[in-house]
Order: sequence, then C-alpha cells, then structure tokens
Amino acid sequence: MKIFKALIIVILIIAIIYLLYPQVEEEIVIRRDNSPVKGDADTKIFIFVDYSSEDTRDFFRNKFQKIVNEFVQTGIVSLYVKDYALSESSQRAAEATRCFREQKGDEGYFNYVDVLLENQYNFTTENFIIIAEGLNINKFQFESCLDARRMMSFVERDYMDARGLGITATPYLFINGQIINGMESYESIRMKILNRKA
Repeated sequence: MKIFKALIIVILIIAIIYLLYPQVEEEIVIRRDNSPVKGDADTKIFIFVDYSSEDTRDFFRNKFQKIVNEFVQTGIVSLYVKDYALSESSQRAAEATRCFREQKGDEGYFNYVDVLLENQYNFTTENFIIIAEGLNINKFQFESCLDARRMMSFVERDYMDARGLGITATPYLFINGQIINGMESYESIRMKILNRKA
C-alpha cells in the first residue's frame, strides 16, 4: 500500500511539473537574408533547391509557377529560395545565381534560374557567364563576383539550414514547421500549403 501511495505522489508531482512548465516546441528559424523572394506575404515558404538536380528542374518547370499564380500573386504566401548545393558544380551554380541577382534583383534571379536549369548539363564558369551575358548583365561585375566567390558564405549558410531541418535531397519546401517533398503532386503540395499557411 505504501508503494502504491508513493507511486501516486510521484505521478502527481510529475503532472504538476508538466502543468507548470508546459513543453514548448522549439521554433525553427530560417535565415532570409540574401535569399531570392517572390511576394511579401507574412506566411513564408522556403524552397530548398540544387540547380544540378533534375528534380529541382522539374519542380521549376511544373509546379513553381503554379504556386506563384495561386498563392504568391494572391498575397497568400511569399516564396524564398534557399540553396542546398550537393556538389561543387551546384555550389558554383548557386553562387552564379546570387551574383546575377546582385545586379538584376529578384526578378532577374528567377529569369537567370530558368535559363540555367535548361542548361543543367553545362555547369562551367564560362557557361554561367554566357547565360548572364544573354540576359544583359554587366559582365565585368558578374565575373568579379564569381571569381571572388562573394556569395559562397550565403550558399553555405543555406546548406546548413537545410541540414538542420534534416533535408537530404531537393526540392523540398518548408512552411510553418512542416517539410514538404517537392516531388509530391501539385495537388498534394497545394493542400499542404492550404493547411499550413495559418
């Protein structure tokens, strides 16, 4: 009987401690500094991409613009692109996109990415420059940015954010604590965005 009473007391003490000190989920904070963005809504979606990934290319071809049309242009969400470069060529491609963005802003960045993804098998510094020149960039500034690797630290921080979330491939979306595989159907992604945007 004494053991039973002692057990009840221990359970009550644990319950009181739990009620007095409720468990709080750790809020995940993802850096937005120097990340390309579409939209300015309070609800933010972070898309982790690897420019050498065919899945990332397919996501941009088939789902990205649908998300923009349905959720960004209507003011429901804003989209932030984060680099998850899984190879040296992907790292350099990510740096090139950011060097381009430095001159042409977010819209210019998305134009550069569209062309870059269509030339996915030619990731060389020379081709990064050719693509940029075709989009009317200041070649000297662009080359200087690439050569100095000024954007490397931003790409590396994005990589660390992705690793911290447990992301191991691309594309992946992160919205309000939920990680969504970008290879899911658009309808599945759409429903998850609708359910998580609040």
